[in-house]
Amino acid sequence: MKIALRLLTNKYIIASIVFIVMILFFSPYDYFTIRKAQAELDDINDKIAFLNKESDRMNTELSTLTTDTAALEKYARELYHQKKEGEDVYVIK
Repeated sequence: MKIALRLLTNKYIIASIVFIVMILFFSPYDYFTIRKAQAELDDINDKIAFLNKESDRMNTELSTLTTDTAALEKYARELYHQKKEGEDVYVIK
């Protein structure tokens, strides 16, 4: 009991505990702010990865449409419901 009381009243232990509490909770860069910023950074990195994949997909689609006329015709028929003379277009949703 005396050892625990001596440790709790030691000025270095008290100063260390106060310092740790101040750094963890009252600092402008406290633990919770850093965790929140890290979570936001992870979300942004996920969005960047998704957008890079989407950009690559669109670039390949663009190159296909500019080089292949059959693919361009298929794209126009599917997306814009275009048709040739004498054809009927049925849209099923």
